[in-house]
Amino acid sequence: MTYEESIDRRAGKTPLFDPGPPVTGVIQVGAGAYRVHQNANAVIAAHDVFGVHMVHGRIGEYYQTSGGPAGPWGFPMTDEYPDGPAGRSSDFENGTLAWTPNNDILEVNAPVRGQVLPAAGNWPGVPDEERMRYVIAQLVERYFFPPAGAAGIVGNLWVESGVLPSRLEGSSPATPLKARDFNGNLADFTPDDVMNRDRASGVGPQLPGVGLAQWTSKSRRDGIFTHAYNGITWGAATVYSMDVQIDYLIAELRTGFRGVYLVVTDSTTTVDAASDEVVYDFEVPGALLEAGHKLPRTDSRVETVFAARRPASRRANATYQ
Repeated sequence: MTYEESIDRRAGKTPLFDPGPPVTGVIQVGAGAYRVHQNANAVIAAHDVFGVHMVHGRIGEYYQTSGGPAGPWGFPMTDEYPDGPAGRSSDFENGTLAWTPNNDILEVNAPVRGQVLPAAGNWPGVPDEERMRYVIAQLVERYFFPPAGAAGIVGNLWVESGVLPSRLEGSSPATPLKARDFNGNLADFTPDDVMNRDRASGVGPQLPGVGLAQWTSKSRRDGIFTHAYNGITWGAATVYSMDVQIDYLIAELRTGFRGVYLVVTDSTTTVDAASDEVVYDFEVPGALLEAGHKLPRTDSRVETVFAARRPASRRANATYQ
């Protein structure tokens, strides 16, 4: 796909934002290209490594006056994301531009060009529906899932983690990295503690679940920390990054859960059907098991789990309207 085709594909109007018609042609810069659009200072950029991202609003205005992708900030590495109670941020090759109502634009420079942990803002401070809206928008606008399928995924993430990338099993949303240790005491864990969790040495949290999907089994849990995104394996820092974990989830669906992937990417699948499929064949909570075997979908206990998760998926769908 050419840069222009990639930009065109991303430029479609969505329920959340319409970039409007282009006001420039496609301008190539290094390993990518960009185009400026009419509405809200929108810039859509495509890069060989970072993919396609949109910058707009006050951050887009500031970015354009600084030269856009050809300027000191380089190409965007994320879309604009909510950061804290009222802030917005976008990550670029050379750092982060963060906006708040009180302080306008804050520049945070990267120590090394291209090594900015993507979308690692203050997610616990972001309102619940904003977190849900961001993830469903990423699934629809960057990975091209149908909205209903994306909502089925996000509803399950809400039940599992509150859509918090740093959430540990047994923690609260306000303090997602605080949980019981192997002695049963509440403790604050570092990302390294979480990644290197080991019962024998007493390192890390007592319960294994971590991240958006509460990855629990050793192979799937280890995979979060070895997953490469934007050309980098982020290791322990992945616990903070919404975008890295979304990409890991998609990689899992495409390779290890192909049946689920085909259901949630089918445009005829309803929100409820997508929600059921994700919990039954991707998340598989303990309530679906008996003596180590998965109960049939028609079992009343399974139907109870389906009924409990569907409202969260419908809520996620409503945020993207």
